[in-house]
Amino acid sequence: MRKLFLGLVAITVTVSAVLQMFYVITRYSTMKPNRAFPISRPSNYSHRSSSLRPKHTNVAFLKTHKTASSTMQNLLHRFAERNNLTVALPNEACDFYQFCYPRNFSTHFVHEHTLEPNMITSHMRFNLAELRRLMPNNTKYVTILREPGSMFESLFSYYYEICPSFKRVPNGSLEAFFDNPWRYYRPDEDESMYARNTLTFDLGGDKDRLEVDLDEYAQAFVAEIEHIFSLVMITEHFDESLVLFRHLLSWDVEDILYVKLNMRTPSSKQGLQCQNTFPLVILTRVGALPSGVLITNPIPESYLPSCECAHALFSIAATCLLMEMFALYSIVNLAYLSLLLLQTCFQKSWEAA
Repeated sequence: MRKLFLGLVAITVTVSAVLQMFYVITRYSTMKPNRAFPISRPSNYSHRSSSLRPKHTNVAFLKTHKTASSTMQNLLHRFAERNNLTVALPNEACDFYQFCYPRNFSTHFVHEHTLEPNMITSHMRFNLAELRRLMPNNTKYVTILREPGSMFESLFSYYYEICPSFKRVPNGSLEAFFDNPWRYYRPDEDESMYARNTLTFDLGGDKDRLEVDLDEYAQAFVAEIEHIFSLVMITEHFDESLVLFRHLLSWDVEDILYVKLNMRTPSSKQGLQCQNTFPLVILTRVGALPSGVLITNPIPESYLPSCECAHALFSIAATCLLMEMFALYSIVNLAYLSLLLLQTCFQKSWEAA
């Protein structure tokens, strides 16, 4: 089986190389000379989306907590500044930096002098009806989610002095909170949303839904989110998510360059043991312009990669961006990435054999 896999990889790489050479030769042989901007200068070439559609500039970004959303917000603000776009900002009553979170978003929270905005990016609790009153009809809705375990550790550390449910925990021990969360958690207290189901709350859902109909509620809620949002980004696959984001909006490669913001030092993080109990979560690209559907595939635990193998999945980000720069066809992207995923996920079974 290993020889078969290596053979498939060799065939895929060969096909990719041929398509790259064909694309480069075809593109530059058909370009007309430009005296002002000679093609021999890479710095003067801006790689546009292969569809050559105009850039889409109306975006509602739901900024979630502790998900690398500040990095994404900065990227959007820089794009808005370069293109002379209007960004909706909170008013004075909301302290100018978030839309009176944790209250449900309302157009009354927007600064009174705001013209019809192109973008909205500050923290809010999602309220689709109010956002539709504010934003243009062709607005694309985008958000970002993160693996719940690492996200909760970050929330606990960041909001320990603010959230009463965390402040009750002796010595700031995350393990103590996990041992008996109901001892410290009070659902009706201020800032309680940081201690339970924060992403559900940010998305406008019920963080304290009763167990009676929880499964039905969760399925309906996920279906609603998939219908509303054109793209759901994943923190652990940030670069891949940006590739999807760029295609969704027909932006240039230069528009998605970023610098990581609001990050902690590694020494400040409380280590959580890596568990092989979470479903494998990937963003799948289907066709030239996907909807960015989030797919969760429960895989038998015996076939899940180890912690070290799971970390290797992040190398797919670099592969995505490299292949994107050469504008390869999506079927080649999917084939190559699928082979990489299969190699990682089934590595343990090969070693056992």
